[in-house]
Amino acid sequence: MSEDVSSKIWCLYGEPDLLANIFLKLGLGDLLSVELVSTEWRNFVLDENIWRRKLKVQEKTSNWKYTLHQHDCSELDHLIAKKLYFHVSSVIISNNIGTCIENNNLVVEHERYTKLYEKSTSISRFIKKVKMYKINKSEENLFFEKKSRTHQTIFKNMPKTIVFYNQRSNFMMSKLLVFGSTCFPILVTRTGAVVMAGSYYGKGRVVVLPHEQMLANTGLMQGAADWVAGLNASSVETFNIAADPKSKAWSRLENDWSYIQVGKRTLPFHDVQFVKREHILVSRPAVYITEGHYDDHADKLLTYVRDGGGLIVGGHAWFWAQKNPKTSLLLNHPGNKLLSNFGIAFSESFVDYNDAKFPIKTMDIPSITYSYYFFSQLRSIGLNYRKDDEHLYDELYMFIDELETKEKFKDIIELNKKSLLS
Repeated sequence: MSEDVSSKIWCLYGEPDLLANIFLKLGLGDLLSVELVSTEWRNFVLDENIWRRKLKVQEKTSNWKYTLHQHDCSELDHLIAKKLYFHVSSVIISNNIGTCIENNNLVVEHERYTKLYEKSTSISRFIKKVKMYKINKSEENLFFEKKSRTHQTIFKNMPKTIVFYNQRSNFMMSKLLVFGSTCFPILVTRTGAVVMAGSYYGKGRVVVLPHEQMLANTGLMQGAADWVAGLNASSVETFNIAADPKSKAWSRLENDWSYIQVGKRTLPFHDVQFVKREHILVSRPAVYITEGHYDDHADKLLTYVRDGGGLIVGGHAWFWAQKNPKTSLLLNHPGNKLLSNFGIAFSESFVDYNDAKFPIKTMDIPSITYSYYFFSQLRSIGLNYRKDDEHLYDELYMFIDELETKEKFKDIIELNKKSLLS
Protein backbone atom coordinates (compact mmCIF):
# COMPACT_ATOMS: atom_id res chain seq x y z
CA MET A 1 0.00 0.00 0.00
CA SER A 2 1.45 3.41 -0.97
CA GLU A 3 2.16 6.04 1.68
CA ASP A 4 -0.39 8.38 0.09
CA VAL A 5 -3.21 5.82 0.26
CA SER A 6 -2.13 4.71 3.74
CA SER A 7 -2.17 8.28 5.05
CA LYS A 8 -5.68 8.85 3.68
CA ILE A 9 -6.94 5.71 5.46
CA TRP A 10 -5.29 6.75 8.71
CA CYS A 11 -7.01 10.12 8.44
CA LEU A 12 -10.32 8.30 8.82
CA TYR A 13 -9.38 7.40 12.40
CA GLY A 14 -9.78 11.08 13.21
CA GLU A 15 -13.40 10.75 12.07
CA PRO A 16 -14.54 7.52 13.75
CA ASP A 17 -18.20 8.13 12.93
CA LEU A 18 -17.35 8.44 9.25
CA LEU A 19 -15.32 5.21 9.24
CA ALA A 20 -18.01 3.41 11.24
CA ASN A 21 -20.68 4.53 8.78
CA ILE A 22 -18.58 3.20 5.91
CA PHE A 23 -18.24 -0.18 7.61
CA LEU A 24 -21.97 -0.26 8.35
CA LYS A 25 -22.66 0.01 4.62
CA LEU A 26 -20.59 -3.10 3.86
CA GLY A 27 -22.11 -6.50 3.23
CA LEU A 28 -21.37 -9.51 5.39
CA GLY A 29 -18.46 -10.79 3.30
CA ASP A 30 -16.80 -7.39 2.98
CA LEU A 31 -17.07 -6.68 6.70
CA LEU A 32 -15.47 -10.04 7.45
CA SER A 33 -12.62 -9.05 5.13
CA VAL A 34 -12.24 -5.75 6.98
CA GLU A 35 -11.56 -7.64 10.21
CA LEU A 36 -8.75 -9.52 8.47
CA VAL A 37 -7.02 -6.44 7.00
CA SER A 38 -5.17 -5.45 10.16
CA THR A 39 -5.29 -5.58 13.94
CA GLU A 40 -6.19 -1.87 14.01
CA TRP A 41 -9.25 -2.36 11.79
CA ARG A 42 -10.36 -5.42 13.73
CA ASN A 43 -10.04 -3.53 17.00
CA PHE A 44 -11.99 -0.64 15.51
CA VAL A 45 -14.84 -2.99 14.52
CA LEU A 46 -14.76 -4.44 18.03
CA ASP A 47 -14.52 -1.11 19.91
CA GLU A 48 -17.29 0.50 17.85
CA ASN A 49 -19.39 -2.68 18.13
CA ILE A 50 -20.08 -2.57 14.39
CA TRP A 51 -21.92 -5.91 14.33
CA ARG A 52 -24.38 -4.79 16.99
CA ARG A 53 -24.90 -1.51 15.17
CA LYS A 54 -25.55 -3.41 11.95
CA LEU A 55 -28.25 -5.35 13.79
CA LYS A 56 -29.80 -2.03 14.88
CA VAL A 57 -29.77 -0.85 11.25
CA GLN A 58 -31.32 -4.10 10.02
CA GLU A 59 -33.97 -3.95 12.74
CA LYS A 60 -35.50 -1.04 10.83
CA THR A 61 -35.96 -3.12 7.69
CA SER A 62 -39.19 -5.03 7.19
CA ASN A 63 -37.75 -8.52 6.66
CA TRP A 64 -35.42 -8.40 9.72
CA LYS A 65 -37.60 -6.57 12.23
CA TYR A 66 -39.96 -9.40 13.18
CA THR A 67 -37.13 -11.93 13.46
CA LEU A 68 -34.88 -9.69 15.58
CA HIS A 69 -37.76 -8.99 17.96
CA GLN A 70 -37.63 -12.69 18.83
CA HIS A 71 -34.16 -12.12 20.33
CA ASP A 72 -32.88 -9.94 23.14
CA CYS A 73 -30.70 -7.39 21.33
CA SER A 74 -30.42 -4.87 24.15
CA GLU A 75 -26.97 -5.75 25.51
CA LEU A 76 -24.87 -7.71 23.03
CA ASP A 77 -21.09 -7.87 23.05
CA HIS A 78 -19.07 -8.12 19.85
CA LEU A 79 -19.02 -11.91 19.48
CA ILE A 80 -22.68 -12.49 20.40
CA ALA A 81 -23.83 -9.72 18.05
CA LYS A 82 -21.69 -11.14 15.24
CA LYS A 83 -23.06 -14.64 15.86
CA LEU A 84 -26.65 -13.35 15.85
CA TYR A 85 -26.04 -11.43 12.62
CA PHE A 86 -24.71 -14.60 11.00
CA HIS A 87 -27.69 -16.61 12.27
CA VAL A 88 -30.35 -14.21 11.04
CA SER A 89 -28.55 -13.76 7.71
CA SER A 90 -28.59 -17.52 7.21
CA VAL A 91 -32.29 -18.06 8.00
CA ILE A 92 -33.97 -15.05 6.37
CA ILE A 93 -34.90 -15.08 2.69
CA SER A 94 -32.69 -12.29 1.37
CA ASN A 95 -34.14 -9.65 -0.96
CA ASN A 96 -30.96 -9.93 -3.05
CA ILE A 97 -31.29 -13.54 -4.21
CA GLY A 98 -30.19 -13.73 -7.83
CA THR A 99 -32.73 -14.89 -10.42
CA CYS A 100 -32.89 -15.28 -14.17
CA ILE A 101 -35.35 -16.40 -16.84
CA GLU A 102 -34.70 -19.72 -18.53
CA ASN A 103 -37.15 -21.19 -21.07
CA ASN A 104 -39.74 -18.64 -19.88
CA ASN A 105 -39.40 -19.95 -16.31
CA LEU A 106 -38.02 -18.11 -13.31
CA VAL A 107 -34.81 -19.75 -12.06
CA VAL A 108 -32.92 -19.07 -8.84
CA GLU A 109 -29.29 -18.78 -9.90
CA HIS A 110 -27.82 -20.26 -6.73
CA GLU A 111 -30.03 -23.37 -7.04
CA ARG A 112 -29.27 -23.68 -10.77
CA TYR A 113 -25.49 -23.51 -10.46
CA THR A 114 -25.46 -25.77 -7.42
CA LYS A 115 -27.17 -28.49 -9.49
CA LEU A 116 -24.75 -27.92 -12.38
CA TYR A 117 -21.82 -28.13 -9.97
CA GLU A 118 -23.09 -31.44 -8.53
CA LYS A 119 -23.88 -33.07 -11.89
CA SER A 120 -21.12 -31.79 -14.19
CA THR A 121 -17.70 -33.40 -14.61
CA SER A 122 -16.22 -30.07 -15.70
CA ILE A 123 -17.14 -26.71 -14.21
CA SER A 124 -14.88 -24.56 -16.39
CA ARG A 125 -17.90 -23.16 -18.30
CA PHE A 126 -19.41 -21.62 -15.18
CA ILE A 127 -16.42 -21.37 -12.83
CA LYS A 128 -17.16 -17.70 -12.04
CA LYS A 129 -20.67 -18.54 -10.87
CA VAL A 130 -19.41 -21.48 -8.82
CA LYS A 131 -16.93 -19.19 -7.06
CA MET A 132 -19.70 -16.67 -6.46
CA TYR A 133 -22.07 -19.20 -4.91
CA LYS A 134 -19.67 -21.70 -3.36
CA ILE A 135 -16.76 -19.65 -2.03
CA ASN A 136 -17.90 -16.10 -1.32
CA LYS A 137 -19.38 -15.35 2.08
CA SER A 138 -22.71 -13.59 1.62
CA GLU A 139 -26.17 -13.62 3.15
CA GLU A 140 -27.46 -15.50 0.11
CA ASN A 141 -24.81 -18.22 0.34
CA LEU A 142 -25.30 -18.66 4.09
CA PHE A 143 -29.03 -19.14 3.52
CA PHE A 144 -28.69 -21.82 0.85
CA GLU A 145 -25.87 -23.61 2.68
CA LYS A 146 -27.99 -23.88 5.83
CA LYS A 147 -31.00 -24.99 3.79
CA SER A 148 -28.91 -27.77 2.26
CA ARG A 149 -27.59 -28.94 5.65
CA THR A 150 -31.15 -28.94 7.02
CA HIS A 151 -32.31 -31.25 4.24
CA GLN A 152 -29.38 -33.61 4.77
CA THR A 153 -30.10 -33.81 8.51
CA ILE A 154 -33.82 -34.55 8.13
CA PHE A 155 -33.43 -37.21 5.45
CA LYS A 156 -30.08 -38.75 6.41
CA ASN A 157 -31.72 -42.08 7.35
CA MET A 158 -34.60 -42.02 4.87
CA PRO A 159 -35.00 -43.99 1.62
CA LYS A 160 -34.66 -42.19 -1.71
CA THR A 161 -38.42 -41.76 -2.02
CA ILE A 162 -41.34 -41.41 0.38
CA VAL A 163 -45.08 -41.99 -0.15
CA PHE A 164 -47.75 -40.68 2.21
CA TYR A 165 -50.79 -42.33 0.64
CA ASN A 166 -51.45 -46.05 0.23
CA GLN A 167 -54.19 -48.58 0.91
CA ARG A 168 -53.39 -48.67 4.64
CA SER A 169 -52.94 -44.92 5.15
CA ASN A 170 -55.44 -42.94 3.13
CA PHE A 171 -55.61 -39.73 5.16
CA MET A 172 -56.11 -36.36 3.45
CA MET A 173 -53.36 -33.79 3.91
CA SER A 174 -53.85 -30.03 3.89
CA LYS A 175 -51.60 -28.10 1.56
CA LEU A 176 -49.26 -25.99 3.65
CA LEU A 177 -48.95 -22.22 3.33
CA VAL A 178 -45.36 -20.95 3.55
CA PHE A 179 -45.35 -17.15 3.86
CA GLY A 180 -42.81 -16.17 6.54
CA SER A 181 -39.34 -14.73 5.98
CA THR A 182 -37.63 -17.54 7.94
CA CYS A 183 -39.67 -20.54 6.80
CA PHE A 184 -39.07 -22.85 3.84
CA PRO A 185 -40.52 -25.93 2.11
CA ILE A 186 -39.00 -29.31 3.01
CA LEU A 187 -41.12 -31.70 0.93
CA VAL A 188 -43.15 -30.81 -2.16
CA THR A 189 -45.35 -33.08 -4.28
CA ARG A 190 -44.95 -33.38 -8.04
CA THR A 191 -47.72 -30.77 -8.56
CA GLY A 192 -46.10 -28.28 -6.20
CA ALA A 193 -48.08 -28.82 -2.98
CA VAL A 194 -45.95 -28.23 0.12
CA VAL A 195 -46.43 -31.20 2.49
CA MET A 196 -43.64 -30.49 4.96
CA ALA A 197 -42.20 -27.15 6.03
CA GLY A 198 -39.68 -25.81 8.51
CA SER A 199 -39.11 -22.49 10.23
CA TYR A 200 -36.80 -20.68 12.64
CA TYR A 201 -38.26 -18.75 15.55
CA GLY A 202 -36.00 -17.07 18.08
CA LYS A 203 -33.42 -19.64 19.16
CA GLY A 204 -35.68 -22.57 18.26
CA ARG A 205 -36.88 -24.50 15.21
CA VAL A 206 -40.22 -25.81 13.99
CA VAL A 207 -41.35 -28.53 11.59
CA VAL A 208 -44.96 -28.68 10.36
CA LEU A 209 -46.67 -31.70 8.77
CA PRO A 210 -50.08 -31.51 7.03
CA HIS A 211 -51.74 -34.36 8.92
CA GLU A 212 -51.37 -35.77 12.43
CA GLN A 213 -51.00 -39.35 11.15
CA MET A 214 -47.67 -38.35 9.60
CA LEU A 215 -46.36 -37.98 13.15
CA ALA A 216 -46.24 -41.79 13.32
CA ASN A 217 -43.66 -42.04 10.52
CA THR A 218 -40.62 -43.05 12.59
CA GLY A 219 -37.91 -42.42 9.99
CA LEU A 220 -39.23 -39.01 8.99
CA MET A 221 -39.84 -37.97 12.58
CA GLN A 222 -36.37 -39.01 13.74
CA GLY A 223 -34.80 -36.73 11.15
CA ALA A 224 -37.21 -33.91 11.95
CA ALA A 225 -36.52 -34.33 15.69
CA ASP A 226 -32.75 -34.26 15.09
CA TRP A 227 -33.04 -31.01 13.12
CA VAL A 228 -35.34 -29.14 15.52
CA ALA A 229 -33.06 -30.25 18.37
CA GLY A 230 -30.10 -28.67 16.56
CA LEU A 231 -28.29 -31.96 15.87
CA ASN A 232 -26.72 -32.69 12.48
CA ALA A 233 -24.61 -35.85 12.68
CA SER A 234 -26.00 -37.38 15.88
CA SER A 235 -29.57 -38.24 16.86
CA VAL A 236 -31.66 -36.94 19.74
CA GLU A 237 -32.39 -39.57 22.38
CA THR A 238 -36.05 -40.53 22.86
CA PHE A 239 -35.93 -39.61 26.57
CA ASN A 240 -35.38 -36.03 25.36
CA ILE A 241 -38.54 -36.12 23.22
CA ALA A 242 -41.95 -35.36 24.70
CA ALA A 243 -45.45 -35.50 23.21
CA ASP A 244 -48.69 -33.73 23.93
CA PRO A 245 -51.20 -36.22 25.40
CA LYS A 246 -54.16 -34.15 24.26
CA SER A 247 -55.76 -32.90 21.05
CA LYS A 248 -59.19 -32.07 19.67
CA ALA A 249 -61.39 -33.82 17.12
CA TRP A 250 -64.89 -33.39 15.72
CA SER A 251 -67.56 -35.21 17.74
CA ARG A 252 -70.65 -36.19 15.79
CA LEU A 253 -72.41 -36.95 19.07
CA GLU A 254 -71.82 -33.47 20.47
CA ASN A 255 -71.75 -31.76 17.07
CA ASP A 256 -68.71 -29.83 18.24
CA TRP A 257 -64.96 -30.10 18.74
CA SER A 258 -64.05 -32.20 21.78
CA TYR A 259 -60.84 -33.01 23.61
CA ILE A 260 -59.37 -36.45 22.95
CA GLN A 261 -56.46 -38.44 24.33
CA VAL A 262 -53.57 -39.04 21.95
CA GLY A 263 -52.57 -42.70 21.85
CA LYS A 264 -48.96 -43.85 21.50
CA ARG A 265 -49.82 -45.64 18.27
CA THR A 266 -50.05 -42.22 16.63
CA LEU A 267 -46.54 -41.30 17.79
CA PRO A 268 -43.19 -42.25 16.20
CA PHE A 269 -41.52 -43.73 19.30
CA HIS A 270 -43.14 -46.13 21.76
CA ASP A 271 -41.16 -44.85 24.77
CA VAL A 272 -41.84 -41.14 24.27
CA GLN A 273 -42.93 -39.32 27.43
CA PHE A 274 -46.20 -37.35 27.65
CA VAL A 275 -46.03 -33.73 28.80
CA LYS A 276 -49.02 -31.40 28.86
CA ARG A 277 -48.67 -28.07 27.07
CA GLU A 278 -49.12 -26.14 30.29
CA HIS A 279 -46.04 -27.89 31.73
CA ILE A 280 -43.75 -27.45 28.71
CA LEU A 281 -41.75 -24.60 30.29
CA VAL A 282 -41.09 -26.74 33.35
CA SER A 283 -40.17 -29.96 31.54
CA ARG A 284 -38.38 -28.26 28.61
CA PRO A 285 -37.62 -31.36 26.48
CA ALA A 286 -35.32 -30.97 23.48
CA VAL A 287 -38.23 -31.85 21.16
CA TYR A 288 -41.97 -31.49 21.65
CA ILE A 289 -44.60 -33.14 19.41
CA THR A 290 -48.17 -31.85 19.31
CA GLU A 291 -51.21 -31.75 17.04
CA GLY A 292 -52.42 -28.52 15.51
CA HIS A 293 -56.12 -28.88 16.34
CA TYR A 294 -56.38 -26.72 19.45
CA ASP A 295 -54.81 -23.48 20.67
CA ASP A 296 -54.62 -23.97 24.44
CA HIS A 297 -51.38 -22.60 25.98
CA ALA A 298 -50.07 -21.42 22.61
CA ASP A 299 -48.18 -18.65 24.41
CA LYS A 300 -46.18 -21.25 26.35
CA LEU A 301 -45.30 -23.08 23.14
CA LEU A 302 -44.09 -19.81 21.59
CA THR A 303 -41.89 -19.10 24.60
CA TYR A 304 -40.58 -22.67 24.51
CA VAL A 305 -39.51 -22.35 20.86
CA ARG A 306 -38.19 -18.81 21.22
CA ASP A 307 -35.95 -19.99 24.07
CA GLY A 308 -34.46 -22.76 21.90
CA GLY A 309 -36.97 -25.62 21.96
CA GLY A 310 -37.72 -27.86 18.98
CA LEU A 311 -41.39 -28.14 18.00
CA ILE A 312 -43.05 -30.60 15.59
CA VAL A 313 -46.72 -30.03 14.73
CA GLY A 314 -49.04 -32.24 12.68
CA GLY A 315 -52.58 -31.40 11.65
CA HIS A 316 -54.81 -30.08 8.89
CA ALA A 317 -57.48 -27.45 8.25
CA TRP A 318 -59.60 -28.65 5.32
CA PHE A 319 -62.22 -30.27 7.59
CA TRP A 320 -62.32 -27.24 9.93
CA ALA A 321 -62.81 -25.00 6.88
CA GLN A 322 -65.85 -27.04 5.81
CA LYS A 323 -67.38 -26.53 9.26
CA ASN A 324 -66.48 -22.81 9.32
CA PRO A 325 -67.11 -21.37 5.84
CA LYS A 326 -66.32 -17.73 5.08
CA THR A 327 -64.04 -17.57 8.11
CA SER A 328 -60.36 -16.65 8.05
CA LEU A 329 -58.23 -19.76 8.58
CA LEU A 330 -55.15 -17.66 9.30
CA LEU A 331 -56.89 -15.80 12.13
CA ASN A 332 -59.32 -18.36 13.52
CA HIS A 333 -58.16 -21.92 12.90
CA PRO A 334 -56.82 -23.19 16.28
CA GLY A 335 -53.60 -24.61 14.85
CA ASN A 336 -52.96 -21.61 12.61
CA LYS A 337 -53.20 -19.24 15.56
CA LEU A 338 -49.93 -20.82 16.69
CA LEU A 339 -48.30 -21.76 13.39
CA SER A 340 -48.79 -18.36 11.75
CA ASN A 341 -46.24 -16.96 14.22
CA PHE A 342 -43.69 -19.14 12.40
CA GLY A 343 -44.87 -18.07 8.92
CA ILE A 344 -46.59 -21.40 8.19
CA ALA A 345 -50.28 -22.39 8.13
CA PHE A 346 -52.64 -25.19 7.14
CA SER A 347 -54.74 -24.30 4.10
CA GLU A 348 -58.34 -25.26 3.38
CA SER A 349 -57.22 -27.13 0.26
CA PHE A 350 -56.29 -30.81 0.52
CA VAL A 351 -53.73 -32.76 -1.49
CA ASP A 352 -55.39 -34.87 -4.19
CA TYR A 353 -54.86 -38.60 -3.61
CA ASN A 354 -53.36 -39.04 -7.11
CA ASP A 355 -50.75 -36.49 -6.11
CA ALA A 356 -50.29 -37.90 -2.59
CA LYS A 357 -49.65 -41.46 -3.75
CA PHE A 358 -46.87 -40.40 -6.14
CA PRO A 359 -43.40 -40.94 -4.59
CA ILE A 360 -41.49 -37.82 -3.49
CA LYS A 361 -37.71 -37.85 -3.92
CA THR A 362 -36.29 -37.15 -0.47
CA MET A 363 -32.90 -35.97 -1.74
CA ASP A 364 -34.39 -33.25 -3.96
CA ILE A 365 -34.25 -29.94 -2.09
CA PRO A 366 -37.39 -27.93 -2.93
CA SER A 367 -36.78 -24.60 -4.63
CA ILE A 368 -37.28 -21.43 -2.63
CA THR A 369 -39.75 -20.44 -5.37
CA TYR A 370 -42.31 -22.53 -3.44
CA SER A 371 -42.15 -19.87 -0.71
CA TYR A 372 -44.90 -17.27 -1.00
CA TYR A 373 -42.64 -14.80 0.82
CA PHE A 374 -40.04 -15.11 -1.95
CA PHE A 375 -42.79 -14.73 -4.54
CA SER A 376 -44.07 -11.56 -2.84
CA GLN A 377 -40.57 -10.10 -2.66
CA LEU A 378 -40.18 -10.42 -6.42
CA ARG A 379 -43.63 -8.98 -7.07
CA SER A 380 -42.90 -6.04 -4.76
CA ILE A 381 -39.99 -4.93 -6.99
CA GLY A 382 -41.98 -5.29 -10.20
CA LEU A 383 -41.01 -8.79 -11.37
CA ASN A 384 -44.15 -10.34 -12.85
CA TYR A 385 -43.52 -13.83 -11.52
CA ARG A 386 -46.54 -16.14 -11.41
CA LYS A 387 -47.05 -18.77 -8.71
CA ASP A 388 -49.23 -21.79 -9.52
CA ASP A 389 -50.80 -22.01 -6.06
CA GLU A 390 -51.22 -18.27 -5.61
CA HIS A 391 -54.95 -18.70 -5.02
CA LEU A 392 -54.25 -20.51 -1.73
CA TYR A 393 -53.03 -17.21 -0.31
CA ASP A 394 -56.11 -15.14 -1.22
CA GLU A 395 -56.82 -14.65 2.49
CA LEU A 396 -53.85 -12.32 2.70
CA TYR A 397 -55.84 -9.92 0.52
CA MET A 398 -59.39 -10.76 1.64
CA PHE A 399 -58.67 -10.10 5.33
CA ILE A 400 -55.90 -7.55 4.86
CA ASP A 401 -57.33 -5.01 7.34
CA GLU A 402 -57.49 -7.55 10.18
CA LEU A 403 -54.18 -9.22 9.33
CA GLU A 404 -52.03 -6.08 9.17
CA THR A 405 -52.86 -5.31 12.82
CA LYS A 406 -50.92 -8.45 13.80
CA GLU A 407 -47.12 -8.09 13.86
CA LYS A 408 -46.62 -11.63 12.52
CA PHE A 409 -48.38 -10.70 9.24
CA LYS A 410 -46.98 -7.19 8.73
CA ASP A 411 -44.02 -8.26 6.56
CA ILE A 412 -46.04 -10.22 4.03
CA ILE A 413 -48.88 -7.66 3.96
CA GLU A 414 -46.39 -4.86 3.30
CA LEU A 415 -44.85 -6.79 0.41
CA ASN A 416 -48.29 -7.47 -1.06
CA LYS A 417 -49.20 -3.79 -0.86
CA LYS A 418 -45.99 -2.87 -2.69
CA SER A 419 -46.78 -5.42 -5.40
CA LEU A 420 -50.16 -3.80 -5.98
CA LEU A 421 -48.45 -0.45 -6.51
CA SER A 422 -45.59 -1.70 -8.70
